[in-house]
Amino acid sequence: MFADVSADTLNLDRGEVSKKITSRTKAIIAVDYAGHPAALDELGELAETRGALLIEDACHALGAEFQGKRVGGIADMTVFSFHR
Repeated sequence: MFADVSADTLNLDRGEVSKKITSRTKAIIAVDYAGHPAALDELGELAETRGALLIEDACHALGAEFQGKRVGGIADMTVFSFHR
């Protein structure tokens, strides 16, 4: 299932995710878009309370930091989805 993004960052919106998440949800996949890390703390908390994993796609934010930590090492899993 897909959830919408925040207009200011174009990253996954936690409020929209919380509307879509169900008991069948196994993971939340957030993309750090255009150098802006997703709201990893909020999404991680939501995932944890629902028994799901947070997967971060950090390709668009290489070298960025979120709350003093580099992207790629914050979520339960991280992928770097390079494409041409």
